[in-house]
Amino acid sequence: MDSSNYEINYFKGLILFKQKYKDSISVQYRTYPLNFTSIIQKRYFEKSNQTNQKKMISRNPYSYNQETLNREDLFGSTSLQKSGSISRGINIGNTKDLSVNSNMNLQLAGSFQGIEILASVTDNNIPIQPQGNTQTLQDFDKVFIQFSKDGHRLIAGDFQTQESKDIFLKYNKKAQGLSYEGKYNSKLFKKAATLTVKSNAALSRGKFNRQNIIGVEGNQGPYQLFGAENERFIIILSGTERIYIDGKQLTRGMDGDYVIDYNSSEITFTTNQLITKDKRIIVEFQYSDQNYGRSLLTSSNEISNSRGKMFFNFYTEQDMKFQQLNQSLSNEQLQLLSDVGDSLDLAIAPRIDTVIFNSNQVLYKETDTIIDSKMYTFYEYSNNPDKAIYNLGFSNVGEGKGNYILSTSNSNGRVFEWVPPFNNQPQGTYEPISQLISPKQQQMVTLGTSYKNKNTTLFFESAFSNDNKNLFSKKDKNDDQGIAIKTVLKNEKTKKNTKEGHNTAKTFITELSYQLINKNFKSIERFRSVEFNRDYNLSSSKLENNEQIVGLKWSKSNLDTKVAEIDISYLNRQREYFGFKSALDVNSKVRKNGELKGKASYLQSEGTTQGSQFIRHLISYIHTLDNGFSLKIWEEEENNLVTNLNIDTLESNSFRYTVYGSELNFKKTNTTDISFSGNQRIDYLPFNKKLNRITKANNAGIKFKFGNQKGTKFLWNSVFRELTIDNPDLITQEPENTLLNRFDYKFKLLNGLVNSSSFFEIAAGSELKRQYQFIEVNPGQGNFAWIDFDNDSIQDFTEFVVSEFQDQNNYIKVSLPSTELIKTYNNEFNQSLTLNPARHLKRDKKINRFITRFNNQFLMKLNTKISKEQSQRIQLPFKNGINDTNLISAASSLRNTIYFNRSNPVFGMNYSVKKNQNKNILTSGFEGRSISSSSIDVRWNIAKKITVRNKSEISSKSRLSEVSRDNNYEIKSFVFEPRIIFQKGSNFRTSINSAFKNKMNLDSIGGEKAEFRKIGIEMTYNLISKGRITGGLDYISTLFSGEQENNSPLLFDMLEGFQIGTNYTWKISYQRAFKNNFQINFLYEGRDSELSKIVHTGNMQVQLLF
Repeated sequence: MDSSNYEINYFKGLILFKQKYKDSISVQYRTYPLNFTSIIQKRYFEKSNQTNQKKMISRNPYSYNQETLNREDLFGSTSLQKSGSISRGINIGNTKDLSVNSNMNLQLAGSFQGIEILASVTDNNIPIQPQGNTQTLQDFDKVFIQFSKDGHRLIAGDFQTQESKDIFLKYNKKAQGLSYEGKYNSKLFKKAATLTVKSNAALSRGKFNRQNIIGVEGNQGPYQLFGAENERFIIILSGTERIYIDGKQLTRGMDGDYVIDYNSSEITFTTNQLITKDKRIIVEFQYSDQNYGRSLLTSSNEISNSRGKMFFNFYTEQDMKFQQLNQSLSNEQLQLLSDVGDSLDLAIAPRIDTVIFNSNQVLYKETDTIIDSKMYTFYEYSNNPDKAIYNLGFSNVGEGKGNYILSTSNSNGRVFEWVPPFNNQPQGTYEPISQLISPKQQQMVTLGTSYKNKNTTLFFESAFSNDNKNLFSKKDKNDDQGIAIKTVLKNEKTKKNTKEGHNTAKTFITELSYQLINKNFKSIERFRSVEFNRDYNLSSSKLENNEQIVGLKWSKSNLDTKVAEIDISYLNRQREYFGFKSALDVNSKVRKNGELKGKASYLQSEGTTQGSQFIRHLISYIHTLDNGFSLKIWEEEENNLVTNLNIDTLESNSFRYTVYGSELNFKKTNTTDISFSGNQRIDYLPFNKKLNRITKANNAGIKFKFGNQKGTKFLWNSVFRELTIDNPDLITQEPENTLLNRFDYKFKLLNGLVNSSSFFEIAAGSELKRQYQFIEVNPGQGNFAWIDFDNDSIQDFTEFVVSEFQDQNNYIKVSLPSTELIKTYNNEFNQSLTLNPARHLKRDKKINRFITRFNNQFLMKLNTKISKEQSQRIQLPFKNGINDTNLISAASSLRNTIYFNRSNPVFGMNYSVKKNQNKNILTSGFEGRSISSSSIDVRWNIAKKITVRNKSEISSKSRLSEVSRDNNYEIKSFVFEPRIIFQKGSNFRTSINSAFKNKMNLDSIGGEKAEFRKIGIEMTYNLISKGRITGGLDYISTLFSGEQENNSPLLFDMLEGFQIGTNYTWKISYQRAFKNNFQINFLYEGRDSELSKIVHTGNMQVQLLF
């Protein structure tokens, strides 16, 4: 029916027809769970005229008309949109120094006088990196301004530049500086052409490294990444990583193949990628290098048209050797770097500095001892101001190669302990030495051209590289420079078939190539294929002689599908190595529903001492049926025989494996996708001049996906692997069974009455033992406070607590990962459930009206790692607590809240149950905390201006630590917090707040008791157009009984940071907003107690909104 034939009063639920109808009329509609005609506010407003009332009632509440607000930008126009703010603040107090903080965030987008402008500007000095658990990343730390016009673009600030078209020059860099890109009209080969220019002048933000990782059977991670100089603690630049397994690039994200923690440089693989001993993992990444400032200059120039192109590329990146950042070199160390030349493994210097005693720093004293009539001088941790004058830096030199070990001290920082040698052999892992990092320089210039004549294209590229490994030295410079060239002759022919209605095209491509690389040529980043060395059985990427590669490639394609390819190549490194490799790739249709794919290669190579024959093939067949089913079977084999040419025997790097597998898949449009797969792999290793079977692995998996338009989503991915050992004499690997399981289910029922989301994952992995250190930051900008409980002026790890007073929180907690690993079973379980009867039940009955007053929210997150030494793989939520010795780490939380009359303006209440557990494994033991509580919160508006609220809670809070057992506790608390609120209009509001808390520590731990009483008043007064004033005063009385009546972490926690006896706190704040988007805030806070002096803190902040 047309809407002109009726009118609707949406708020009263009435429909008025403009004429009579004899037939029955069916009306379909949806309702809100609220009654729009009832008064729900306590304030009255003047009644509007009849016209406005009719307009309000007839307006459709389900529609939304967006109103556009036009605001002039910074330059007085509306074409440039802006958002953000700039603020400046001052903090002052009688217990801390004056500090100034500033913050600016500005985003611009639009055009100004024909120039497109895009900008993101901030003065935040703390870099914020995104979490590497999604496929797409947001650049939180990207600060830039960009100008664009007529094909030209200029960027000032942070940007990312890359080169991927060049043969030899490949890079992907994050930088900070200037970047220009423009296009110009030009001529090439007597035809019109386009000149593209890209130039960058900046500071490089990262350094490139390529790391090979050997997969560990039954360990999904985390796997640690290290720097190019073997730096252990690095920060990965977000989005720069490329991860390959068996030559295939992986996808980042929880739904992909891996997740990465950029700050701790750790990679963990998801259930989509089963990690075994056979996986070949390669990671390429950029990381933050803080040894030297680093400059970056690049230029890419290309002239191109339909006949061909000419290009010239330039790249230079070098360390500023006199701009040393984290590494401060002495004159002796500079001389050492000058003497060693490129032999940087000899640039090792002691890290022992004489300093002035500082109680907040880990310092050592020099001492000596006699063992077996031999004098040993070593360094020992000390707090003696007269002797502790040595600051040492330690390096991991390998087990049994050093004289120091990591101690289990409670000091704030790493403490190393000297261990006596045994039979003149070191028994430790660390030494007070460091590998000096030299400033480096990398340069490359490439020049090339391509020319196309009909079906034939001739390509040529030459490259020159300069790789200076030590700018402080003039030695060993004869091998810094190298050249490389490559030429390709390509012929492409296309045959079209238009007979009998067929429109097909066959393309034949023939390529002949030649490549020469000088032995001193060094690339910026990898320019070959990912597994180039493995493809040719090369033991090292470093060239000892010049390298030549001659290649011949032929391929055939139907439309855009390649159906056949033959690749023949010959690699020669003079007397060092030569290899002949041939490869075949086919892709063919088999009748109507079949597809056959195959890859095969054969390599015959010979070096100075070794020769090899490497045969590989992979064959798969897929048969698809019309009902959505498909069957895939495949067979794969690699046989690599590496022989010693001198004694005619198999070398240890010989191997062979065979894989047989199948997969059954059913897919129905986009709603259902299910597959069953299984494969068996058998591995062989050499012994007695032949390959012997050593292991057999059986893998089985299932994947099931389902989704519909009603919001239901189901995902199940499960993999099981059984590894058996056939010859334990040839391999140290133990038999192992691995199970990976992921379950993800989301659904809605009964119009949203039930809304559920479930996630469950089981995996095998490992947990790193960690150590924490507290670092001092600007006053009031930290998360932890240092309270000198024992009054010795020395920072102890157990003396850092979270304070209720922000002026005391001057420290942040920094994780220091180690190399110690514990194998674990990982369990992650997330569950959210919402029950809202009002979404489904009608209020036509009393029982329904009563039920719809309730709703429930449940949320549970469980992330635990349990030891592999016990057989139970699945950890039941909150089963044994943090004192379970099999529980390695935990981060679990549970919250359930039942609401009654949640949206009722007069009366409402809710009942909540909460439970949290956290446990971490440290180098000195474990540390765990848990808290559980049950509470009832009641709200009652007894009058139009008076509201009464009360919260009653019973809670239990515990701390369990092997680091400091004396500070363990389990506190039971009973809390009663009544509150009365009086509000008169929108200008004045006052409340009387009180709290009564009784706390008791467990008798077996100490039995301490505390009483906490608080009463206070808070008032807020709004001045029309003049701001808002808020003030408050609290009186706190505390009692404490027990053995720890002196200062202690337990006392601090039970009294919530207050002193025993009478305490007062007060605050006054003033806030005002001006019409020109200018805001000003004043805040004064103070506190006083019987045993300490008054503490005053003040803050003033001004803010301008754009």
